[in-house]
Amino acid sequence: MVKYRLVGGPRADEVVEELPDGYRSQGTGSGSGGDANFEILMTAKYVYEVTAKRDGQLWFIRIPQIDGATQARTREEIPAMARDYIAIALDVTTDSFDVAVTVFSD
Repeated sequence: MVKYRLVGGPRADEVVEELPDGYRSQGTGSGSGGDANFEILMTAKYVYEVTAKRDGQLWFIRIPQIDGATQARTREEIPAMARDYIAIALDVTTDSFDVAVTVFSD
């Protein structure tokens, strides 16, 4: 979700989720270049649903949203391994999204 603070005009300082008619999206979107008349306040990170199940001595990790899979040696490594896999597969930074892990017991 993106929220915008409107800059100038009759709705100045109003926070909205969609830009109303008449508000420009040219420029940087931050109002710094003089082209845009709104500021981006926040965006929510995309959450990848991850499942993990013990498979012998390793944990098998599935990331269905990107049709991916990886493994971890310990239960504690599951979020980091999933995050690293997603970042490499999508060529994004590891802090640009969140993971929600569901661990299935044997």
